[in-house]
Amino acid sequence: MGSMPPMFMARVDFKMPGYFWRKQRAGVAEQYASASGARHEYQAANQTLRFRVKDDYLMPRPPIA
Repeated sequence: MGSMPPMFMARVDFKMPGYFWRKQRAGVAEQYASASGARHEYQAANQTLRFRVKDDYLMPRPPIA
């Protein structure tokens, strides 16, 4: 009767829910929308400020007496 060489076996299991990637994708989309909204608000405030500065600069000044 022949002998077999010694064998070893290992196994690693972990559970990852199937909805994990969907939840991550939704979170990333939410953060992207939030950053995009903040960027638009910044651009609007920047344009308003530039307009006000330019408008004040071009405003006619009363003559100096």
